[in-house]
Amino acid sequence: MLSRHISEARDVLFRSNDPAQYLYMIRSGQIKLTTSGVDGNEHIIGLVGAGYLLGFDNVGAAVHSYTAECLTPTVVCKIRHRDMMRVLAENPKVSLNVLQAINEQLVQARSLIRVLGQKSSMENSVLSC
Repeated sequence: MLSRHISEARDVLFRSNDPAQYLYMIRSGQIKLTTSGVDGNEHIIGLVGAGYLLGFDNVGAAVHSYTAECLTPTVVCKIRHRDMMRVLAENPKVSLNVLQAINEQLVQARSLIRVLGQKSSMENSVLSC
């Protein structure tokens, strides 16, 4: 059900368009989240670390919409989507903890969107290099 996965720097947990089957809880390390733009360039959409839940945005999706690459040696715990959904249904306290973690991630994402919205298009293009 829950398994521990150790990765080295530059290892890829998953790539955009890989099958989306797992949720990942980052225990240690840092991971870069990227997408490819229409111009073919890599665009960083996030840098995440310990405590981050990765993959909830892909529950119900067939494939990942972004790539997750380890920047440092990283330890993650992974669980299949269907197993996590069962755990959440059976354990209200776990559900509340997960909801709180996802809410924190949403707050961070909104903050980033606000910052990017205040920058000119030239400044934003420099950030995505």
